[in-house]
Amino acid sequence: MAEVAGGTDDPRECIVDPMGGPIEVVLMANNTLRAGGEFAIFPEGEGEARSRWKMAAGDSGSHSHPVDLDVATLDRNRMTWQVLVCAVVESLSSGTVEIQVHQDGVSRPLSKAARWKLQEIPVCSSDRTKRITAKLAFAFGASEES
Repeated sequence: MAEVAGGTDDPRECIVDPMGGPIEVVLMANNTLRAGGEFAIFPEGEGEARSRWKMAAGDSGSHSHPVDLDVATLDRNRMTWQVLVCAVVESLSSGTVEIQVHQDGVSRPLSKAARWKLQEIPVCSSDRTKRITAKLAFAFGASEES
């Protein structure tokens, strides 16, 4: 399994509106890629995960998951993920995988995009994958409409 560079040490912050609606995490993959992973949200500092889930971007190219936590409790919480990626067709072994956080139907700003342009992705039938491991911290900010 190949690890994608730019993983867990990259500082990444997601600005959410504490007065806004619930957040939703979106996993997207394109160009005949399949991506699936495990996600978790942890409190600031140490502690057990507050929420864990799995999701996969299959034929539709994306999948979203509503987070079952009150947004007002997310400040300085961190979301981690490990996503495995493979190509459906060997001749189409490049593409993009992206993680977005939505709130009130709008993609929330990230200090650094959670987007990976991948090359030489193993074909799914080989039982090999590329792995993307990364994280972000939630921070409170005003809504863009405010």
